[in-house]
Amino acid sequence: MRNKIFEKVWDLQTKQPTINKFFVFTLEDLEQDSEGCLDVIETYLEKHKDKIEDFFFESWMDEETFTPILMLKMVPVPELACHLFSSNLLNVLLPSSKESEILRERITNILNKYSFEFNEEETRKSIVKDLEFIFTDVEIIDKTTPENIDKGVLNFIVKTQDNEMTLEDYLELIASKKRYE
Repeated sequence: MRNKIFEKVWDLQTKQPTINKFFVFTLEDLEQDSEGCLDVIETYLEKHKDKIEDFFFESWMDEETFTPILMLKMVPVPELACHLFSSNLLNVLLPSSKESEILRERITNILNKYSFEFNEEETRKSIVKDLEFIFTDVEIIDKTTPENIDKGVLNFIVKTQDNEMTLEDYLELIASKKRYE
């Protein structure tokens, strides 16, 4: 069972992100004003159509109120999707080697986002900000030197407690914890 849980959490953490919108309609709304319910959904989708690539629905009954819930799951356009991912807090439900893989992929996505930008201080500040969004429990420091800039190299350091290490070393540290392995 544990491996199945790992598989499902992995899927959650690595699949294409969605944005969810809940519509709660009473039974009376659905029976007496289905057109109005449909208008609410259509108006919402029309308002956000430039941000949505595709969408689908899920539905269930609220266990306490027995009210039908309709969840609109939207697949955002790529420009928006690249900024979305499931919370890193859930990574602790995975083996640490898998957590390291997920974080590596997220770092790669951030660096790819800036790959056509110049290696300038403002660009690196934006990268640090994005990296700190992923690594909420550590400090990211830009130690890029003029020599690094000339070579097109970025030099970001992770500071945790009193230790400083490269991003690669930090990912290896996470993997070395051998959680659930």
